[in-house]
Amino acid sequence: MAAGDREGTLRLFMAGMPPEWFEAMRTGPQWPLFERMAPTVEADAEALTWTQSAPRKQLWSAITAPTVVLLGTSAVPFFAEAADSIVESLASAERAEVPGSGHGWQPADLAAALARYLPQEG
Repeated sequence: MAAGDREGTLRLFMAGMPPEWFEAMRTGPQWPLFERMAPTVEADAEALTWTQSAPRKQLWSAITAPTVVLLGTSAVPFFAEAADSIVESLASAERAEVPGSGHGWQPADLAAALARYLPQEG
């Protein structure tokens, strides 16, 4: 990023992801938005590095709040593995699924999934 190479920054950040994801971003209509967002991936990379600095159970031992880890039912397999790892690492967590969703979801689907876990009034 320091060299001003936004595409290179994003390409490096997405290393390890399926290559077609980056190609779809680069050739898609929202590429200018992704280029503008490129400087933010430095903070993302630092956060991801921190998550690998020790076992998750150790890093997250102070988190005791009830947590719902949402996963789309059409997500790629490594997302499910990551979700399960997060659930296993938190004191009070469970996994829930958003039907038909993959890496992203429709707002109504996400709202319905969240509503199942929010306190109901009345």
